[in-house]
Amino acid sequence: MKTTKTKSIQCLFAFATMFLLCQSVQADVQITDTPAGGIYLDNSNTTRTFSVNTMFIVTEVTIEIDFEKYDGQTLGVNGGATPFYNEIVFTLTSPNATTVTLIAANSFVSGSTGFRGVIKFDQAALDVVNVNTASPSAGTFRPTGGGSLSDFVGQQAFGNWSLFMADTANADHMGYYSSTLSFVPEPSSMALLSVGLGALLLIRGRKAHA
Repeated sequence: MKTTKTKSIQCLFAFATMFLLCQSVQADVQITDTPAGGIYLDNSNTTRTFSVNTMFIVTEVTIEIDFEKYDGQTLGVNGGATPFYNEIVFTLTSPNATTVTLIAANSFVSGSTGFRGVIKFDQAALDVVNVNTASPSAGTFRPTGGGSLSDFVGQQAFGNWSLFMADTANADHMGYYSSTLSFVPEPSSMALLSVGLGALLLIRGRKAHA
């Protein structure tokens, strides 16, 4: 026979779990990709995957990308001539197959100095990333177009998010070093999940002591 004390312990444990899960929603969910040694791109492309293993509804998405676009064919080395910024392409795709173009081809002109820095894409930023079409700048910007980061709002975050990147012509490379994908979850979606888990704990506890 199950005692009142046992029932109380199970209830306390279940609701403590619910409380902790609800509290976790207060923080942004962040996933960072840092390939060892960086990735070299020259007339080539690649896709990096961010796996979200928690179920919640998205209210905001931002992404920071650390990359370079240099003259020459050696990662980390700027030859000093024309780096051809017009060859840069980045897109972000959700598990729901919604794609947002962060930097479209020909967003910038060819340039003359080389770029290495971190660009954060945030739909609330004041300026679009190619506000200065001569060359990219480190900082926080809106995507060039081809969708908006707001298109992800209301979607379920669970699943694989894909960052596609390309250097569209040969002879002057692009280098990718890292990126951080950040989400602000919808609190009610996490709260419902935690309530469901708490109820499951209670049910399982009752069955175990039946």
